[in-house]
Amino acid sequence: MPFAYNFKEDKHVLPAEFKQNIPKRFGQDFNVDPMANICCQMWFDKDGHHIWFNKELELWNSGTEEMIKVLKTNYSQQDLANAIWTGDATSRKRTAEQTVKGTQHLTSWIKIDTAFNLGKRLNTPKANPSVDSTRELLNTMLALHPDIRFFPHLKYTINELTYTEATGEGDIIKDNRKEE
Repeated sequence: MPFAYNFKEDKHVLPAEFKQNIPKRFGQDFNVDPMANICCQMWFDKDGHHIWFNKELELWNSGTEEMIKVLKTNYSQQDLANAIWTGDATSRKRTAEQTVKGTQHLTSWIKIDTAFNLGKRLNTPKANPSVDSTRELLNTMLALHPDIRFFPHLKYTINELTYTEATGEGDIIKDNRKEE
């Protein structure tokens, strides 16, 4: 049972270059392996609404400080100054990473907010939505939205959309997710 059963490579994996003058939106996941960041742009024009996923960054066995450094080398100061951020709610908690690395017990979101001066451009949920509701929303968008694109070089994202499986209850099967 594919988790993203409405994901179709021929419909969704298309060129999605960055568009000038459209703010980037970053989605941050604080998993350990990998810690991931995905960038997209969303906009309306005469042709309708567009959601284009342009770039993914993944760090293995790393932390928030390293992700901040990688983001700063991959995007311009202007991109980062205008970007809107969202992501994983679970990093609101104090973690072993902050204790071990001596970062004054700051949550990862506070570190990112401070690094990029986000303020109101940071929108994180108070709690992560249930996997089942996320699955329903994702598949509805993939089926009905006229222009959701994933740039072909988004190797990990496309692999997850293609191969992640769900149980009969809608939960993600986490065993062997690295294997096709």
